[in-house]
Amino acid sequence: MESSLSKQIVFSYLSGQATPIEIQLVDDWLKDPANFEVFCVYLLEWERIHSQFTPDYESAIQKFWGRLDHPESNIQPVPGKSPAGKFRIRGKWFLLAACFAIVIAGSWSMKDELLYRTIRTSYGEISHHVLPDGSGVTLNANSSLRLPRFGFNNGVREVWLNGEAAFSVLHTQTDQRFVVKTPKEFQVEVLGTEFSVFARKRGAKVVLNSGKIRVDYKKQGRPTQLTMKPGDLLTLDQVGEVQLQTTESPKEHSAWKERRFVFDATPVSEICQLLEENFGVLVWPSTQEIAERTITGNFETRTSGELLSILREVFSLETMKKQDTLILYQR
Repeated sequence: MESSLSKQIVFSYLSGQATPIEIQLVDDWLKDPANFEVFCVYLLEWERIHSQFTPDYESAIQKFWGRLDHPESNIQPVPGKSPAGKFRIRGKWFLLAACFAIVIAGSWSMKDELLYRTIRTSYGEISHHVLPDGSGVTLNANSSLRLPRFGFNNGVREVWLNGEAAFSVLHTQTDQRFVVKTPKEFQVEVLGTEFSVFARKRGAKVVLNSGKIRVDYKKQGRPTQLTMKPGDLLTLDQVGEVQLQTTESPKEHSAWKERRFVFDATPVSEICQLLEENFGVLVWPSTQEIAERTITGNFETRTSGELLSILREVFSLETMKKQDTLILYQR
């Protein structure tokens, strides 16, 4: 987001320390509607830096909606005079209201853009990030993580995962909860631990390396909770059935961080799904017999071609391209 006017001049304008020339520059700049979105971002940042309290953004938005629904309850103008050359209170609140109007427009899309940011990885990409609280997250390929743009507030630390990620969560002095939400109608709640979460179309999986976590999900439409201990593996299939078992090597379930695939009697059909999820490559077994073949081993692969080569060599298969899909057939 670029601007022809520097942030420093806008900050001087908001703090009442701008020169008459700078005030005129900002006034003229604001006459162009294309600059108003940038001004709103600057204004929200300036308010955050100079605020005397931790703002509750969600509550403020809800109150704004209430004032729209009940105009008679609007706050009355604040009495008092504004010094000459200062940013007028009435004008400031008008601009704040206009910023909120932009936030509300378009079914909250602008609100989400201002208050949240999304980290994404493309096919074949793995990336590591440090969250605002110092916790770490590694995103697998074709995944996204949504988190607050201005850091976690004093309540729950919430992030939204679509895809696969490994978390290393720091414990806070205030025992602040950390919650990973997913589109699979389940969430993981933790205080301080290492775990990985898989949430894609074909199901979900949670593996706990250390610490203690609680998984909230729905069982037959009713909210259900399950507490996991280190070494536990929880799986959720497409119809919502949950299974809890123990794994001797929980870290192997996040071997993808090292560009490794660990297979334990894994069927070819599941490997085809991995190829689509991680690399965007569509692969289809030509027969049910090929789909049900299994493979066990630890393979380091960085591309879809390397993984396909393993399937060809192990099972004596060949590939034939049909439109946008690679068909596996017996050599």
